Amino acid sequence: MIVGVPIFAVIYAAIKAVVNTFLRKKDLPVETVKYSYLKNIDEEGFHQLDSRLQRDHEIKDQVDFEQDKKDQEEKNVGEK
Repeated sequence: MIVGVPIFAVIYAAIKAVVNTFLRKKDLPVETVKYSYLKNIDEEGFHQLDSRLQRDHEIKDQVDFEQDKKDQEEKNVGEK
């Protein structure tokens, strides 16, 4: 474990650098958030999910976040 975590971090950083290089060569953004609600990419560019589906995903993400926060608070109370 002492050796595994740093090795994995180096491998992850190397892969991330290679992927970002390829994205830049194709004039695509490297920020992950730009791909969150992406339907597909082709020669014409980015195709986002329609606004209704995107809004549904955002609501689901918010509900999931709130549920995770609630679960964590309950866990913290139980440990005290």
